[in-house]
Amino acid sequence: MRNNLLPLLAERCLNEPLLMSATKASVIVDVLGGRIGVGSIDGPEPDANAFSAKERRRGNNGASFAAADGVAIIRVHGSLVNRGAWVGASSGLTSYEGLAAQIDAAEADADIKAHLLDMNSHGGEAAGMLEFAAKVAATTKPIIAHVNAVAASAAYGIASAADEIVMGSSASLGSIGVLIVHLDHSGEMEQKGRAATIIHAGAKKVDGNPFGPLSDRVKADLQTRVDAIYGDFTALVEAGRGDNLTAEMARSTEAGMFTGQAAIEAGLADRIATFDEVLTELQSKARMGATTRKETFKMGDKTSAETAENPITAADLDAAKAKAHGEGAAEANARTKAILTCDEAKGREAQAQTMALETSLSADEAKALLAKSPKASTKVETNVDSIEDRADGLPELGATEPPKTGAKTPMTDMAKSMNKEAS
Repeated sequence: MRNNLLPLLAERCLNEPLLMSATKASVIVDVLGGRIGVGSIDGPEPDANAFSAKERRRGNNGASFAAADGVAIIRVHGSLVNRGAWVGASSGLTSYEGLAAQIDAAEADADIKAHLLDMNSHGGEAAGMLEFAAKVAATTKPIIAHVNAVAASAAYGIASAADEIVMGSSASLGSIGVLIVHLDHSGEMEQKGRAATIIHAGAKKVDGNPFGPLSDRVKADLQTRVDAIYGDFTALVEAGRGDNLTAEMARSTEAGMFTGQAAIEAGLADRIATFDEVLTELQSKARMGATTRKETFKMGDKTSAETAENPITAADLDAAKAKAHGEGAAEANARTKAILTCDEAKGREAQAQTMALETSLSADEAKALLAKSPKASTKVETNVDSIEDRADGLPELGATEPPKTGAKTPMTDMAKSMNKEAS
């Protein structure tokens, strides 16, 4: 039997701070205002990406979650509320409490190697969002947020705590702001010849009641609450996104929504990919044994295992060349040689390539990490010459003589190009 949700929605949504897009809030106000009835709630709606989730797993805490080949799929759908037994899109409400239980269950499951947040929400209650985002940030396993098709307000706050935010090409992100909705029924009541008399103790006991307009003092008090939550919200975004989206940058968006490349340029997302593409990438990382956030780069980077399977390409070298030129060609050249020729790199050639060409690690930092990395058990066949050949063939910047070795390698090509640019 379907319960009447209107009183519940009114209690949660009126005169309480909301991290919700204005569009979603207006729909709720319409419902509560009587323009449409309960009959518009038609029951369960299909879960997004249901075909990608091959199984349901249940944790010791009783929470169940979708999973596919070692990746937990946590669905952040619909209107978000602080507490309640709504876990999934079928009710239209999803609770932070239920989502947290799913995260806990997936974290404790040894077969689960990573989390994928499936985001499609306009936001919801402010209460509880910061706490759940903190849980997302504290997961030990890699966690990626994929937005399909909306991550607004509270939903974006949650996504910002993930390792990376990936979006569908038509997805929308943002609405970094706070709102409070107040309904004034005094005009309607006057037309119907009705009046409300409120007997109370305490000057602020009936602040925000629906039987009259807000006074200037009540408006100021509510604005103070909104500003405080806004400050916490933007600080959360900066903690998760870092220099990509600082608190100041988040405020400068003025709670706007961004789509496609504009969202990436604004720092709200990292890249565009489909849900299935991200799921496949996470599954691949899970199979390679990367089970903690510290053992995995963001999805845009390559792990040493991936580099062993896919040798450095011309495009990779071009990117490394551009980065080296920006940092200072001479310093970059010396750093690269130091990493590739150190004793710690022997038997760890793939890792050394990755650290030298795709990270900003110093030579000493790279050596320390290489020393802790296992050596390759079998020789990896690549198109790249040995470390000794590459080091011998790498000319000093400014040198006019040809390389010591006659063969051309990607490393010598890069060095020549860097030499030319530096001069």
